[in-house]
Amino acid sequence: GKLVGRREGKAEGIAEGTARGKAEGKAEGKAEGKAEGKAEGRAEGGLEEGRKLLIRLGERRFGAAGSGIHSQISSIDDLSRIESLIERVLDVSSWPELLG
Repeated sequence: GKLVGRREGKAEGIAEGTARGKAEGKAEGKAEGKAEGKAEGRAEGGLEEGRKLLIRLGERRFGAAGSGIHSQISSIDDLSRIESLIERVLDVSSWPELLG
């Protein structure tokens, strides 16, 4: 009677709560993943633009950047480092001095 109905109701409630929790968790995880992906994409885009600007400015000041210079700049993955190198272009007189 009542006890069986209560057990069934409890089991049904637990199953429904679990399903709802899983769905909410999945949606939240997707949203977080999407936001992180966008942030990483923006950061990588900023880094790439910074590298391009550094090479352009450096080439105007020091002349062509050889493959070694391109490799060194491409390996920098810290935007603040790229930004500080861009600022230093005006204070140094060669690629080796800039990157050394």
